[in-house]
Amino acid sequence: MRNVTVVVDAGHGGKDPGAVYEPLIKPGASYYEKQITLPIALHLAGYIAGYDGDDISYKLLMTRSSDKKVSTTRRIWTANAFRADAFVSCHINDVRVQVDPEKVLGASVLYFRTSETAFDLADHILAEILKTGLLKRFSDGLMPSGVDILRKTRMPAVIAELGFIRNYQDLQVITDEDNQAKLAYAIFKGLHFWMKKTGGQAAS
Repeated sequence: MRNVTVVVDAGHGGKDPGAVYEPLIKPGASYYEKQITLPIALHLAGYIAGYDGDDISYKLLMTRSSDKKVSTTRRIWTANAFRADAFVSCHINDVRVQVDPEKVLGASVLYFRTSETAFDLADHILAEILKTGLLKRFSDGLMPSGVDILRKTRMPAVIAELGFIRNYQDLQVITDEDNQAKLAYAIFKGLHFWMKKTGGQAAS
């Protein structure tokens, strides 16, 4: 049995709300990215911790499990200090002010632009997300990036952007508790299939 460590990261938190959507038709009924990413990350953590197959034994770490602010530096340190085999961060996307939010929707997964193993992990996760039928593919779906949390973590790391917070269709999906669990399970399936194929960090 292979022993692997996975870090699950719920984007934003505490005084950092992430993307915010305040519907004009419901003043005061605000939606915060941090409040959507946390339950998805908790579901994902539950699937990882609860896996009892005889092929892989998972050790789980979370960068946050409550509504608190965690710096990017701390998130990176956690992953590197515990020599994680994979890092998965859950986020919700947003659009620039000048873009009509109803014309932009869907999921994408970011990976560090020069890492083939991170690309492969992102590909597995995106494929499982799309299989749920809950979210469409945004643009090419797989997005190379150089953000610090992908560049400075020393293992395959990805950011799952699970829909757009200001797109009504996506918002209805990602604020539903059952759908949050389904998306989390899709991420777990993609991670697990990739882990079985590559062995995680050992193959990076």
